Amino acid sequence: MKLKDTERPWAPLNHPEYLCLLSQRQQPPQSREEFLLRQSDLLERLVAEASEEELRAANRKLELHLQPEFLDFLPTDLLTNPLTPNYLLNNPAVVGSPLHQWKVDFRDYRHLPAHPLQEWFPLAQGLSVESWLDRLL
Repeated sequence: MKLKDTERPWAPLNHPEYLCLLSQRQQPPQSREEFLLRQSDLLERLVAEASEEELRAANRKLELHLQPEFLDFLPTDLLTNPLTPNYLLNNPAVVGSPLHQWKVDFRDYRHLPAHPLQEWFPLAQGLSVESWLDRLL
């Protein structure tokens, strides 16, 4: 992923699965809703930067790892549909699923100190749709 000069990565200490991109003056997300909005924006951006092959692989990953009852509420064309990032992150996840736990656990980690910034830049620059999905599937 290409970072803009005005962006900086942020995640709570020792929790790279909650990586967000913030503008230089933006504060880390404090609510679950704010966090999910930033994650939706990040996923939309990763999808826009992805090749067709990467999107096919990411869609396969969603089909394999999301519960059928959750998949039923996503667009059938998955990540090739611009609505999917929002639905994926804002629809209720199946209780006990990795996606559900990822959403719930943010409350516990949001107040931790930020991880050292210089360590997050390589992680953010190496982020792809598939590696982003790996964090919550």
